[in-house]
Amino acid sequence: KMLKFLASILNLQYEAVVSIWKVYWFFVYSIFISVVIYGAFFMLYLPSPEHIKPVHFKYNFSCENSNQVCSYPTAIVSLHDFYKPTKEAIRVLSRGQEYMINVQLDMPFSEENRNLGMFLSKIDILNKDGKILASSERSSLFTYESNLLSIISTFFFIFPLLFGFQEQKRWMEVVLLDSFIDSSYEPAEVAKITIYSKRIQFYSARLRIKAVFSGIRYYMHQWPITFSFFAFTNILAVVTMVFLWRRGNKNEEIQLDLADDLSDSDDDVNEETDNKELTDENLCLDENEDDSDSNNVEIEEIDGGSRLGGREICQ
Repeated sequence: KMLKFLASILNLQYEAVVSIWKVYWFFVYSIFISVVIYGAFFMLYLPSPEHIKPVHFKYNFSCENSNQVCSYPTAIVSLHDFYKPTKEAIRVLSRGQEYMINVQLDMPFSEENRNLGMFLSKIDILNKDGKILASSERSSLFTYESNLLSIISTFFFIFPLLFGFQEQKRWMEVVLLDSFIDSSYEPAEVAKITIYSKRIQFYSARLRIKAVFSGIRYYMHQWPITFSFFAFTNILAVVTMVFLWRRGNKNEEIQLDLADDLSDSDDDVNEETDNKELTDENLCLDENEDDSDSNNVEIEEIDGGSRLGGREICQ
C-alpha cells in the first residue's frame, strides 16, 4: 500500500510538471504570435511620420549684368527614395494619407535678407506626365530683429560665435501645402519649388513632408506605448481564445474517434459471436444428417401416435 501511495504521488507530481510546462510554452507561443501580428500591423498600417528631402535650387546669370541673378531660384524635388543596391524607386508618400508640405530655408542674418521684405514661394506637385496635381503660393517675411537686439545677442554669444560653435543664421519654414493626399490613380512624382525673389540669400534648403495622422494612426503615433499595450493585450486575448477553441474541438474529435472505435470494436465482437453461433449450428446440423443416414430409424406406435428414435437433434 505504501508503494502504491508513493507511486500515485509521483504520478501526480509528474502530471503537474507536464501541465505547467505545457501552459508555459502555450503562453510563450501566444505572446510570440501576438508580437508578430502587432509588429506587422504597425509596419504596414502606420507610414513614416516625416520625410526630409534636400532641395537644390537652380538659377542662371545669362543676363547683361552678370552680377545679378537673372531667374528666380527653382528646384525639382523627387518624391521617391532610391534603394542603392538595386536602384529601385521607393514611394515616399503613402496613398490615401494626408500630408503637410513645408520648405525650410537656412538664411543668414545679412543686410540683404533683412531688407528683403515680402517674398513669394510656390510649389507644384506633378505626376510622371507633368500634370499638376496640386499647386500653392505662400508669402513670407524674414523675421524682424532690431539693431539693438542684434547687438545684445551678438555680445551675449560672442565666444560661441568666435570659436565657431554658433552661426548668425536662422531656419525659416514656409508652409506651402496644408493638406495633400496622394492619389492611387495619379501618384505624385516630383515637386517643383520656386522662390520669387532674386535677392534672397540662403545657405541650404530642404523639403519637409509631415504626415497628418487621424483616427487609429493618430493614437498609434501620439501614444505609441499606451496603444501598443492595449492592442497587444487584445491580440493576445484573441489568439489565446482561438488556441483554446481549436484545442477544445480537437479534444471533441478525439473523443468522437474513440467512441467510433469502441462502437466498431463492439460491432466486430458481435459479428464474430454471431458467426460462431451460426458455425456451431451448421456443425450440429451436419452431425445430425450424418447420424440419420447411418442409423436406422425406429418407429414405435404408441396410442395411435409415432415416436422418432435414435440420437436427439441439437437444439
